[in-house]
Amino acid sequence: MSFIRSDNKPINGLLLNLSFFIIAAIVCIKSMDTSIENIWVFIPITLLGALFLYENLYTLNNRHNVFSALSLFLVFGFLFFFVVPLNQVIWDYWPSIPPDADMVHWAGVWSILCVVGFFLFALGYKLVKVTNQTKAFSSLINTKKMHKPFLIGLAICLLAQVIVLIKLGGISGYLNAYEMRLEGSIQSFNPYKGLGFLFTFSESFPNLLAIYIILLIKDAPWARTYKVLFILIVFLFVTNMLFGGLRGSRSTTIWSMFWFLVLYQNNIKQLSLKMLTGLAFGFLIFMTTYSLFKFGGIEGIQGIWDPEVKAEVYKHKYIADADKFALVRDSGRTDVQAYILKTYWNDEYPKSYGRTLFAGALSFVPSFIIPNKPYTAVKEKTGIFRSDLSFSSTNYTTLLAGGYGEFVINFGIIGGLSFFLLIGIAIGYVDKFSNKLGKSSTYNLIAPVLVLLSIQFLMSDSNVISQFLFRFLTVPLIVLFFCPKLITSTTKNITK
Repeated sequence: MSFIRSDNKPINGLLLNLSFFIIAAIVCIKSMDTSIENIWVFIPITLLGALFLYENLYTLNNRHNVFSALSLFLVFGFLFFFVVPLNQVIWDYWPSIPPDADMVHWAGVWSILCVVGFFLFALGYKLVKVTNQTKAFSSLINTKKMHKPFLIGLAICLLAQVIVLIKLGGISGYLNAYEMRLEGSIQSFNPYKGLGFLFTFSESFPNLLAIYIILLIKDAPWARTYKVLFILIVFLFVTNMLFGGLRGSRSTTIWSMFWFLVLYQNNIKQLSLKMLTGLAFGFLIFMTTYSLFKFGGIEGIQGIWDPEVKAEVYKHKYIADADKFALVRDSGRTDVQAYILKTYWNDEYPKSYGRTLFAGALSFVPSFIIPNKPYTAVKEKTGIFRSDLSFSSTNYTTLLAGGYGEFVINFGIIGGLSFFLLIGIAIGYVDKFSNKLGKSSTYNLIAPVLVLLSIQFLMSDSNVISQFLFRFLTVPLIVLFFCPKLITSTTKNITK
């Protein structure tokens, strides 16, 4: 039995014991040479690691969909709730956190609350029951009559990118704008200010193109070969770099490629474990290479083979221990959330009572519609992490609190635990609608974006999630709405 999935199977004692033994061994080996006094901290971290490892092994052993929102939550959750906190505690590495905060202790408190959060998440997921389906979600795209809406949509997106390039001075200006931004900071100089609405259209080009390609070739036998898959991956990767990647938007490229791979798996061919492992390795290479570009521009890429260039790139951004920083910031929020817990445990900052969530929900609205939008959680975070509380439009922290951290800011430590229950419900609906409706249904063409919420909820603040959904879903939903449909009448019950 899974602690989360509702499949009416007994607990796999062997798998659970194996998971605990593996995690306990890892913790013991890694903590051997440490001089940490608060040994108790390793107990909740070990428990979290065992729970997430068990659920991941259970997913593989029972052949559950590895691209579901729950599966992605479990894989990323293993990093977020175990790998990152374990290493931060052992390294005693807390970047951007004020000194003398006793972070090892508060990381332990954070881990205990996350154990509670795991079971609240499981409860939320199990509470979801989907019994009805709507005609709009279950409809299939008429692939013989879809060309006009897709081609018009692609043309509008391409036009938006041309306008962006004209405003920035061509391709060279596009690259130079990012290089100039690197010389300063986002607070003092943002060459992309006012272009957010255009980016919503221009950077939707690769996603719309991926959906169109999948619908065009899904019934072709030749599309099932890995040679075709490789060509499509390279083609769409280059397209993504031209439509957003070269301006330092790493997530735009990552999320778009994930979207394509899920569509390929659902509509054309199930990917083997060997292929998924290879893709994961390629993903790690991209993350490493792109970090050098993100922090150092074109010249920073030389850091791949030149350690001195790599050290200089991170030194310029005031980042010590670049490899540790990459793990901590790209896969976790332990230090930020633990410090927020410390702040509210000691009653050092007032609760926001939903203010940041409301502001975050409005953040996707273009400035020309709402010129003076309320400040997002950045206001509270600046007050928490900077002792002078001198928040202004040019003086603020760029640290992300993640969903749980933002809930604590709004509702306190106990109220913040409701975050886990709510995301369990949300992820339950994403998966159970996906299971109920056909893999080629309109819903499942955009479902990969919703699946990615399992990572966004953990890593991002509400304003980032709001903008993510608006930017990735707006154009595809408009195009799919105008595509002729084939209405299906099949109704199925959820069994998971």
